[in-house]
Amino acid sequence: MIIVMASLILYGDITFAQVPVKSQPAVKAHLNSLGYDEHGQPLPAAQPAE
Repeated sequence: MIIVMASLILYGDITFAQVPVKSQPAVKAHLNSLGYDEHGQPLPAAQPAE
């Protein structure tokens, strides 16, 4: 169900606030592992150290 909710956030069908509170940490972790924040926006790319 975590993958489904994360996908719905990415497609813009639901917001993170609509995810059940118990599932929010797992959904956020899954989105982060895909490179997105809890709003479905891409995470900023890490700058290489000079």
